[in-house]
Amino acid sequence: TWITCMTLVRRNEKEFLITGDRAEHVRVSHFPKTCLIESYLVGHTGVITSMCSGTDSGEVITASMDGDICLWCFQNGKKLSELD
Repeated sequence: TWITCMTLVRRNEKEFLITGDRAEHVRVSHFPKTCLIESYLVGHTGVITSMCSGTDSGEVITASMDGDICLWCFQNGKKLSELD
């Protein structure tokens, strides 16, 4: 699957690489050991087009070709809010 966007986030002295792809997946991995997956953010039904995060907030915003913008707690994978 092709990665379409990514962001590097620091939370509680840990770093996470968050990637979005063409197959509607958002994956949160430990950085630099990206084989260690923290969580998946599940809910989009289209290609992930963009994402951003706040400084040490524990939240990430994702946008998709399904027309939705979602706010997530990236460490537990819970969707906090959705704008469609």
